[in-house]
Amino acid sequence: LLLSSGSKKRAHSPDRAAPPAKRAVGATSALQCDEAAAGEVDEVLWQVNFDHFHHCLRNESIVEAVTHRHDAAAGAIVKTILRLVELQEEKGSMTSSVTCFELFPALPGTPLLSRQELNLYLKLLCDGAKAFVSKLGDQGGGTFAVHVGNCLEHICHEAVTSVVQEKFGSKCLRLFRILMDKKNLEEKQVGEIGMMPLREARERLYKMMQAHFVTFLEIPKSADHNPTRTFYLFSVNMEHVTRTCVEHCYKAIANLQSKRHHIESENRRLLDRWHQHEQHRIKLEAANSKATEEDWALLDEEITPAEKAQIEKTQAAISKVEEGELFVDRCVLKLRRFALES
Repeated sequence: LLLSSGSKKRAHSPDRAAPPAKRAVGATSALQCDEAAAGEVDEVLWQVNFDHFHHCLRNESIVEAVTHRHDAAAGAIVKTILRLVELQEEKGSMTSSVTCFELFPALPGTPLLSRQELNLYLKLLCDGAKAFVSKLGDQGGGTFAVHVGNCLEHICHEAVTSVVQEKFGSKCLRLFRILMDKKNLEEKQVGEIGMMPLREARERLYKMMQAHFVTFLEIPKSADHNPTRTFYLFSVNMEHVTRTCVEHCYKAIANLQSKRHHIESENRRLLDRWHQHEQHRIKLEAANSKATEEDWALLDEEITPAEKAQIEKTQAAISKVEEGELFVDRCVLKLRRFALES
């Protein structure tokens, strides 16, 4: 997760011998010769490798999605494949391939799988048009690769459907899933498939369309666009819905941050007193042998029980808001990864 971002050169003083320079791995021979000639030492600077960091988070999300859809054993198999091909370059929307003979000894001890059970799980993971794993050949007991595109699409669909359910309810989610599956449908067809009265289906479809979760397409039979001779089709544009959800997530993060700042500003004086109290406690604990009972008694009198209860309540509220921010941040990461790699 860390990489070298460059070097900071420091020249040696001429009156003493220079120690051997520490060179970064992979430095070119020309650079090494120049530095040796100049009598300089490299101080390697480090920074976070955000690409690899996002790659690890993406793989973790894929394993969670597989585990949630199947079980822990299926998640362990996909996690092992991703670990074996971690340093290899991905080919489009799929990872590099591994054979069954390479995969079986690399599996973790828990859950313990036999070779026959591994073959059954691989067959299950490869089943379906949007499978998590694809079989590329029969060499080495079978060659398998994780289909990253299908995994990200599944993760995005799960995130979007959860947003639809929370925002519009379970009945709208039913219609939304129908449109995701059937693509383009008229409102009458949507109501029939969703077993819902036409008027209710129409209201719910227009409600989702107003929030940019459902798109609307007119297909006229004639050039005059007469409504009686025009097809009105509803569909779901997943890329557009993903961008809409990301915008909602950004607004939610801004609201959560405003809420946290409001809580902190309202209780600033109390929080500052608690911070000073904790610093005083740390100093007394560091000088335990020199601290007297009178010092500890004075420490306990700094904060009253009522103030301590208020501080605990405030800290619990701040922690809850921060957990919400982290959850929404994770949702944004999943949606943006789908938008970037789809």
